[in-house]
Amino acid sequence: MERYNITVKDNPFDGCPYADMVVSDDGAYMRYDDAQRALDAEREKMKELEQEGLQLFEWRLALHSLTPGGSEFCTPEACESWVRKSRASQHEYIIEQIKQRKELQAQLATLQAQLRQAEGERAAMKGATNAAR
Repeated sequence: MERYNITVKDNPFDGCPYADMVVSDDGAYMRYDDAQRALDAEREKMKELEQEGLQLFEWRLALHSLTPGGSEFCTPEACESWVRKSRASQHEYIIEQIKQRKELQAQLATLQAQLRQAEGERAAMKGATNAAR
């Protein structure tokens, strides 16, 4: 942030001190109001940068929390690599489980059809024995 030297003068009407011009470190003169606006803009930029830095820090903490820890995960690149590998293996596992579920559902449908057929045959045999009596 740039520093300004403020020249304070006495107001000729009421004798109160006021500053109408400031001198920056590079020797340039500017009006006090302009210098104040520039300082306010710098302060806003600093707040934004601090907020970005805080968000970056929080993201880094979140990334580290996803890793098991240890010295091999001390860099963000190592953490990212580990997280990507673990997510990829989880994805593969999920795909495998989906395939297995579809196979099991097909087997279940086949077994249910066989059961219905066997129950139908049983009911037919029971009806035939009841009719024979």
